[in-house]
Amino acid sequence: MKLIRFRSAPVIFFLLSLAAIIILVAATSPVTNILFSVVFFLLSLILLINLGYLIGGLSGRSLSLKTKRRIKIVAAFIVITAMFQSSQSLNWISALTLLILAAGFLFYSDRRGAG
Repeated sequence: MKLIRFRSAPVIFFLLSLAAIIILVAATSPVTNILFSVVFFLLSLILLINLGYLIGGLSGRSLSLKTKRRIKIVAAFIVITAMFQSSQSLNWISALTLLILAAGFLFYSDRRGAG
């Protein structure tokens, strides 16, 4: 049985950002101060990026620059979608626009890596 080696930095940052989100949600309210929402979404972005690195590193190989770029793009669009949804302004037109932008950025990042 092959032992899976985890990269230590994504695991540490994933756990730290998860703990920070839990503390932030338990101890604060975004109604009193909008800065808590900004911190929450930044921590969510860090969490998703490191989760992507962690899942991508399960194969045991190092991630390529193209893969890291794709992880960052997907994580950013997940957080942006969550921002729209939390402000209750995500309708089907906004969702379609975000989906088209995400597809365009992923296509561009694929072409950028080849050239």
